[in-house]
Amino acid sequence: MKKNTEIIDVTPTSEVASSVDSFSNGLTKYLEQLNLPSENVLVNPDERMDVIENLPRVVSRLTPERKRDSMYISKFVAACGAGLFDAALNFLWNETVINLRNKVIRFDMDYFLNSIITDTKRRQSFKTEDDLKKLDEWELIKGCKDTGIITEIGYKHLDYIRDMRNHASAAHPNHNDLDGFQLTSWLQTCIKEVLGKEPEGPVLEVKRLLNNLRSNELSNDDIPPIKSNIEILPTDLVDSTIRAVFGMYADPNLDEKIRNNLKLVAPSLWDNCSNDSKNNLGLKYAVFSANADVDRKVSTTV
Repeated sequence: MKKNTEIIDVTPTSEVASSVDSFSNGLTKYLEQLNLPSENVLVNPDERMDVIENLPRVVSRLTPERKRDSMYISKFVAACGAGLFDAALNFLWNETVINLRNKVIRFDMDYFLNSIITDTKRRQSFKTEDDLKKLDEWELIKGCKDTGIITEIGYKHLDYIRDMRNHASAAHPNHNDLDGFQLTSWLQTCIKEVLGKEPEGPVLEVKRLLNNLRSNELSNDDIPPIKSNIEILPTDLVDSTIRAVFGMYADPNLDEKIRNNLKLVAPSLWDNCSNDSKNNLGLKYAVFSANADVDRKVSTTV
């Protein structure tokens, strides 16, 4: 992916600072006239300027195309200028979640869902792109980590921002203080780990493998290079891939050509996945048996 090198010459002036001050004073007086609380409603102008002064450098990491679609980043900037940092954090998180959902859709939604949803009955309720909205946000970012859409360190950062969004944003009642440098740092993190980044490296090999399993008819002669490629994948990606393959294989209505393809690659995935994955797959098969889910039990019996 070509790195965006766009430089934006935007320097906040005394006119911007004056506008921020004027808005604060005007709104404070208006709230007082309405006999509503006016103290600690807006973040002080100096904190707002901490964000505004750093925005050009941080936002320049987004491509022009990405900027055009980033409506919630515009709302983030507007909320920061107005002094509503809790609302700004909520807007930033909304933009990040929407971007992650779109990455899942573009990458491989079935692979993602089979990796993150272990309950077979619940998995059946996820059929369309809109169903991704039913996932808890912690599941979304964990699933993106498990399938390689985001990195491990990216996941840790995002999970922290998610937690702060739940406790210090306008998403829930709170009176927590956020400062300008915190918000700027979180914006930079979301751009670096999600908004300005696409999946790369081994995860693209997994995408290619899954596409081939669904669209081509494989033979034994095709397996050696596939096996070699699986052997060099990170274990966590092998784990997520074998969960996806198991989920596909358990579908009684699966096309027989795809089922045969899955049979050919399954031994290589099994040999290279973790013991935890093997135990979990065995447990799933046991659940099929215990719940008299005959169709899926038969489908997963080789």
